[in-house]
Amino acid sequence: MPDVGNIIRDEPWVAPRTAVEQKVAALLAPLLHIENIGVNDNFFLLGGNSLLGTQVINRVSMTFGVDLTLLALFDHPTVAGISSQIEAMLAADSPQRTFLPPSSKPASPSLLREREG
Repeated sequence: MPDVGNIIRDEPWVAPRTAVEQKVAALLAPLLHIENIGVNDNFFLLGGNSLLGTQVINRVSMTFGVDLTLLALFDHPTVAGISSQIEAMLAADSPQRTFLPPSSKPASPSLLREREG
């Protein structure tokens, strides 16, 4: 577990401001064993790596219903950057939706047909 007092930060700590940023910070916190992750904190500087990155991608997919790529995580490794990628994908899919709540049930075939059509 990283020593919270010895965390390298690119910029001063800023709390998550939007619902998406709050969800992303909440997804990263248990993976990195850090309670307070700010919007400017770099996933990789906080101890993240490509193996943890695949878990981030999976959790983002389950939470928001979008497919973040590992390259996008490397290119945008902060909570703000990840959130902006998610928001862009959500906006492209449906301008009305902000995020999908987590669900343990798979999507029904009729819902999948509706999303495709």
